[in-house]
Amino acid sequence: MDQGVAAVLGAAVGVIGTLGTATLTYLATRHQVRDQGRVDHAKVLREERKAAYLDFLEAAESCSKVCDFGGNLRDSAAEKTRRRFRGNSRRTIDGTVRDAVPAAATG
Repeated sequence: MDQGVAAVLGAAVGVIGTLGTATLTYLATRHQVRDQGRVDHAKVLREERKAAYLDFLEAAESCSKVCDFGGNLRDSAAEKTRRRFRGNSRRTIDGTVRDAVPAAATG
């Protein structure tokens, strides 16, 4: 084999290796972006559900106060559930602390 053929074969192997690596990198990045999108979407849905549940609990508590059902609301199931949701809503992925309901609404 002369030097010209060896150089062409070496270059061909380099090009094939580079294209293979680029293709694998593209596929891995695409997969990672899709997974991150799914995680972010699920997080948004969870936060929206928490907000809706807390709004419902506050409305139910207001109705309970007006209708005089339930007696001591501090010990009610609604209050326990609200405390549980508030406890979960403070933990975020990046470690920051956030309340789903403002402190003034805690009553």
